[in-house]
Amino acid sequence: MGFGKRYVDECRFAVDMMNVFDKDRPKAILTNTKDEEYAKSLGVFDDVVVIDFEKEPLLAKEENPHNLYCVIPRILMPKYLPYDKTLALDSDIVTMHDPTHVWNFMNSKDQAFVCCGYEYEKDWHWAKIDAVIAKLGRKVPSIHGGVLFFDMTHPEMPSFADDCVEICENYDDYECQRMFRGGMTDEVIFAIAMAKKDYEALHYVQYPIVSFNLPPNIPIPFYGHTRNGLDASTVEKTEKPTVFNHIFFHEGNNMQLLQWYLAFYQGLTGNKVTVQ
Repeated sequence: MGFGKRYVDECRFAVDMMNVFDKDRPKAILTNTKDEEYAKSLGVFDDVVVIDFEKEPLLAKEENPHNLYCVIPRILMPKYLPYDKTLALDSDIVTMHDPTHVWNFMNSKDQAFVCCGYEYEKDWHWAKIDAVIAKLGRKVPSIHGGVLFFDMTHPEMPSFADDCVEICENYDDYECQRMFRGGMTDEVIFAIAMAKKDYEALHYVQYPIVSFNLPPNIPIPFYGHTRNGLDASTVEKTEKPTVFNHIFFHEGNNMQLLQWYLAFYQGLTGNKVTVQ
């Protein structure tokens, strides 16, 4: 998902890194009418899927940039996915291994939607998740929104997608917080929708799908998981290699993490790029 040239370019970089390990599965980008032609001109996406913001009620009336270009399009994603089954990745994710076992993990669950996380974390959602749980009357998992699996063939997908839209429309009524860039967070919306369906998140260590902020000097394949790659002491060993490395260089325009991301890209693809 990419809106604006910078983010479309990042999606291209993500495809380049994915193709090192998996050239066979099709790759798509979700973008808007303004960036459609540029995305097509790059020649790397098998499908360029377009959201017309003016024709989507949730987007047409939205003013917060984070909601407009991140949260709401992600919530609307099931409406636009071109494939029966889709792994949706954030644009700042590095692929470090063949993703086949990720697909196997996701397909092993009888759920319309699958992601990584924990059953419960008291500190999640700015330590306000207990208020959400009390309002909903159900356990709400703590999840990560950077790697999402959508199974459009699952019979519960239509109702799951409808739940996501309803939660988005009534975000504040669910006691959800707006403490990131003044907007909503898609993770808590998906988590509440998961709770309504009794869906489980895949444990980060038991299912080594994604790790966070790993430095470019790690061995690849990398058998480990951490929520904080800046601290090597936090790494937990995994039975299978971790496939994705989510590098949060956008948060606070972190130049160290940006350089790590670019080093991964050059090391994996042999190409040197810059991010504006």
